[in-house]
Order: sequence, then structure tokens, then C-alpha cells
Amino acid sequence: MKIRFSIAVPAYCEYNINKLLRILLKQKLPKNMILEKIVVAATGYENFHFLKNSKIKIVEEAVRRGKASAINNIIEHVVGDIIVFVDGDNLIKKNGIQKILEPFNSKIGATTGRPMPLKKAKLTNALFRFIWELHHEVSLHHPKICGQFYAIRKDLIEKLPFNIIVDDAYIDYIVRKKSFYIKYIPTALSYIKAPVNAFEIIKWRRRIIRGYMQLGSLNIWGGFPTGLMLKAYLKNSYRLPLSILALMIEFIAILFAKFDTYRNYTPYSWEKCKTE
Repeated sequence: MKIRFSIAVPAYCEYNINKLLRILLKQKLPKNMILEKIVVAATGYENFHFLKNSKIKIVEEAVRRGKASAINNIIEHVVGDIIVFVDGDNLIKKNGIQKILEPFNSKIGATTGRPMPLKKAKLTNALFRFIWELHHEVSLHHPKICGQFYAIRKDLIEKLPFNIIVDDAYIDYIVRKKSFYIKYIPTALSYIKAPVNAFEIIKWRRRIIRGYMQLGSLNIWGGFPTGLMLKAYLKNSYRLPLSILALMIEFIAILFAKFDTYRNYTPYSWEKCKTE
């Protein structure tokens, strides 16, 4: 019996979207699975130039609320047993969808891929790649849903609170609460664009850490074990300059996130595209 699945693409900018859609339509699939729809949620979609294809469905996000709102909008339109989520600014390796879908069985509730920053000869890019390598090292021992690229049983996903900052950590919590496993697939690669400078990295980490603090206030644990994170740093300590920079950025981001928590600032909505 064929298993049906859909691909969900929360998109807030036109950047990269058509290239991603072309890649998704050409993906190699497991023999027992059928792609039903690629559902894209976009704000101001009339300004987008979407690839024309019967498999692609566009749903409008009337208000720029953020990713959690886009996910809620998408799940009302997807068809099938499994949803594959891909962020709109990502590029998926040609066999990525196949890799992330193949492991599903009766015990696995979700699978998650490996984000891989595109290679560029810049210190900022090297630092960004280093942070994601730490994420990879920890994920090998403690798989956790990563919002860049993951798949989940449709019957497990629930409507998210609209102001949730780290939607992937919240969904991770739901899957575990329902006694399903999460499997990390390091060969399912999702290529991502690096921030342009260190300030952008701090801003990214500040938002993520603030999101974990938000989950903590809801009595939801959504982070990695501290011990595994420390081991990952020690394993890569031979790359001393990057290790020091990463720790400095994390420390600064934590301070800003604590300040955001103190003033009750919740950065859940998407910012405007730089081209707007």
C-alpha cells in the first residue's frame, strides 16, 4: 500500500522559493510513497512569482504573524499521512526527501535532517558552519527536530500557539509526549544561507535562546542536554578561535535573551524581507 505525503513550505520572502520548488519536484522518492501536494504559505503572495505546477498549492498568510501561524495555515491544506517541512530559504539535496522519509515505521513519529551552511570563504560563514557542526555532534546522540528540514506524521502535529518562537522545539515536545521516537538523518542534507555578519548570528541565537526560555515558562523542555553540548565543544576545541568566538556569541545572545524575557519581548513574527 502506498503512503501519501505532502511537503510544507513556510515562506516569508521570495528569495530562493522557485529554485527550491524545482528541486522538490525533481526529488527521488521511496518506492512506497507518493507526493500529493507541495503547500506553500506566503504573506503578500501576489508579489511572488511561483512556479506553475499542479502539485503546488499556495495558501495566503494575510498577516505576517510568523512561522507558527504559517504552519497552522498549512496543516489545514496538506494531504497524506506524513508532512515534510522545508523552510522556504533552504535548498534540499537531490535525495534529501527520500532519505528523510525512508526510516518511518510504527515507532518513529518524526525524522529530521541536517542543515548544512553553503561554503563561502568568510569568517562569518566558518563560524556559522562551526555552530551547526556542534548541532550535528549533539544530534547524533540526542535527535531533536530541526525546523529547517524535518518530516512528521500528520496525526501527531497539533495547532501551535501563534506566538511560539521555536516552533520546532514545541513540535519536538509534542512528538515525545505522545511516546514516539525522533530519528536524526545526517545524510538528509538541507543547504542554508549563512548570516552576513556576526551581528546577524547573535540576533539568530538571541531569538532561539529566548524561544527556549519561553518554553521553560510553559514547563516545556526543548533544548539539548548541557553535558552533550559541552562534549561537542571539547571535541572541537582544537579549533580554538572558532570555539572562543562561538562561546562569546552564545554568552552575548544569552544576555540579550534574558533582557528580552525581562521586558516580556516575544519575537515570534517574521521580519519584513530586505527587498520590501
